[in-house]
Amino acid sequence: MILELDVGNSRIKWRLLDASMAVASQGHVADIEELQQSADLQQPISAARMCSVRSAQDKALIASWVNKRYGIDLLQAVVTQSCAGVTNQYADVSSLGIDRWLAMLAAYKKADGACVIVDA
Repeated sequence: MILELDVGNSRIKWRLLDASMAVASQGHVADIEELQQSADLQQPISAARMCSVRSAQDKALIASWVNKRYGIDLLQAVVTQSCAGVTNQYADVSSLGIDRWLAMLAAYKKADGACVIVDA
Protein backbone atom coordinates (compact mmCIF):
# COMPACT_ATOMS: atom_id res chain seq x y z
CA MET A 1 0.00 0.00 0.00
CA ILE A 2 1.02 3.61 -0.60
CA LEU A 3 0.15 6.19 2.03
CA GLU A 4 -0.61 9.70 0.77
CA LEU A 5 -0.96 12.60 3.20
CA ASP A 6 -2.33 16.09 2.61
CA VAL A 7 -1.39 17.92 5.79
CA GLY A 8 -3.31 21.19 5.96
CA ASN A 9 -3.70 23.75 8.69
CA SER A 10 -7.08 22.52 9.93
CA ARG A 11 -6.91 18.77 9.26
CA ILE A 12 -4.87 15.93 7.83
CA LYS A 13 -6.36 14.03 4.91
CA TRP A 14 -4.96 10.61 4.09
CA ARG A 15 -5.56 7.81 1.62
CA LEU A 16 -4.14 4.39 0.90
CA LEU A 17 -3.53 3.31 -2.68
CA ASP A 18 -3.33 -0.35 -3.63
CA ALA A 19 -0.95 -1.88 -6.18
CA SER A 20 -3.16 -0.73 -9.08
CA MET A 21 -3.15 2.85 -7.65
CA ALA A 22 -6.84 2.61 -6.79
CA VAL A 23 -7.95 4.18 -3.51
CA ALA A 24 -8.24 1.34 -0.98
CA SER A 25 -9.31 3.56 1.93
CA GLN A 26 -9.23 7.19 2.96
CA GLY A 27 -10.10 9.50 5.78
CA HIS A 28 -9.15 12.58 7.72
CA VAL A 29 -8.04 13.37 11.24
CA ALA A 30 -7.75 16.53 13.28
CA ASP A 31 -4.09 16.31 14.26
CA ILE A 32 -0.84 14.39 14.11
CA GLU A 33 -1.56 12.39 17.27
CA GLU A 34 -4.87 11.16 15.83
CA LEU A 35 -3.09 10.23 12.60
CA GLN A 36 -0.56 8.14 14.53
CA GLN A 37 -3.35 6.29 16.34
CA SER A 38 -5.55 5.64 13.28
CA ALA A 39 -6.52 1.97 13.12
CA ASP A 40 -6.79 2.23 9.32
CA LEU A 41 -3.06 2.93 9.09
CA GLN A 42 -1.90 -0.08 11.08
CA GLN A 43 -1.21 -2.18 7.97
CA PRO A 44 2.01 -2.54 5.99
CA ILE A 45 2.93 0.50 3.88
CA SER A 46 5.57 0.27 1.13
CA ALA A 47 5.75 3.97 0.25
CA ALA A 48 4.55 7.25 1.72
CA ARG A 49 4.27 10.74 0.27
CA MET A 50 3.08 14.03 1.65
CA CYS A 51 2.28 17.59 0.77
CA SER A 52 2.02 20.00 3.67
CA VAL A 53 1.58 23.65 4.53
CA ARG A 54 2.54 23.01 8.15
CA SER A 55 5.70 24.04 9.95
CA ALA A 56 9.03 22.35 9.36
CA GLN A 57 8.72 20.91 12.88
CA ASP A 58 5.36 19.26 12.10
CA LYS A 59 6.70 17.91 8.80
CA ALA A 60 9.71 16.45 10.59
CA LEU A 61 7.47 14.85 13.22
CA ILE A 62 5.36 13.14 10.56
CA ALA A 63 8.46 12.05 8.61
CA SER A 64 9.95 10.57 11.77
CA TRP A 65 6.71 8.72 12.59
CA VAL A 66 6.52 7.26 9.05
CA ASN A 67 10.14 6.14 9.26
CA LYS A 68 9.73 4.52 12.69
CA ARG A 69 6.32 2.98 12.01
CA TYR A 70 6.87 1.67 8.48
CA GLY A 71 10.67 1.67 8.08
CA ILE A 72 10.52 3.90 4.99
CA ASP A 73 11.38 7.49 4.15
CA LEU A 74 8.54 9.95 3.60
CA LEU A 75 8.64 11.68 0.22
CA GLN A 76 7.65 15.33 0.58
CA ALA A 77 6.42 17.44 -2.33
CA VAL A 78 8.02 20.88 -2.60
CA VAL A 79 7.47 23.84 -4.88
CA THR A 80 10.30 24.29 -7.40
CA GLN A 81 11.20 26.73 -10.16
CA SER A 82 10.10 24.23 -12.82
CA CYS A 83 8.84 20.68 -13.09
CA ALA A 84 7.41 18.48 -15.85
CA GLY A 85 7.10 21.34 -18.34
CA VAL A 86 5.59 23.87 -15.91
CA THR A 87 7.57 26.95 -14.87
CA ASN A 88 6.87 28.80 -11.63
CA GLN A 89 7.15 32.54 -12.31
CA TYR A 90 7.04 33.65 -8.66
CA ALA A 91 10.16 35.61 -7.66
CA ASP A 92 10.14 33.59 -4.44
CA VAL A 93 8.98 30.14 -5.55
CA SER A 94 8.28 29.11 -1.95
CA SER A 95 5.47 31.71 -1.72
CA LEU A 96 3.34 29.56 -4.05
CA GLY A 97 1.38 27.05 -1.98
CA ILE A 98 2.18 23.38 -2.50
CA ASP A 99 -1.50 22.57 -3.12
CA ARG A 100 -1.66 25.05 -5.99
CA TRP A 101 1.67 23.86 -7.41
CA LEU A 102 0.54 20.24 -7.43
CA ALA A 103 -2.81 21.24 -9.01
CA MET A 104 -0.92 23.05 -11.77
CA LEU A 105 1.32 20.07 -12.45
CA ALA A 106 -1.62 17.65 -12.52
CA ALA A 107 -3.71 19.90 -14.79
CA TYR A 108 -0.81 20.41 -17.20
CA LYS A 109 -0.28 16.66 -17.41
CA LYS A 110 -3.98 15.88 -17.82
CA ALA A 111 -4.46 18.60 -20.49
CA ASP A 112 -1.21 17.54 -22.17
CA GLY A 113 -0.19 21.18 -22.37
CA ALA A 114 -1.15 24.68 -21.37
CA CYS A 115 -4.40 25.12 -19.48
CA VAL A 116 -6.21 27.43 -17.10
CA ILE A 117 -7.05 26.56 -13.49
CA VAL A 118 -9.80 28.53 -11.80
CA ASP A 119 -10.04 28.39 -8.00
CA ALA A 120 -13.18 30.26 -6.99
